[in-house]
Amino acid sequence: MRFLHYLFNQLNYIGTKPDHYKKLNILVNLINAI
Repeated sequence: MRFLHYLFNQLNYIGTKPDHYKKLNILVNLINAI
């Protein structure tokens, strides 16, 4: 779970663009599904 948290932070850092934000949103949904 620590790895997912790290990955989430990385995407959040890059996620200043709408396209990356969509990918971040998909990742959040995936984590919530676990």
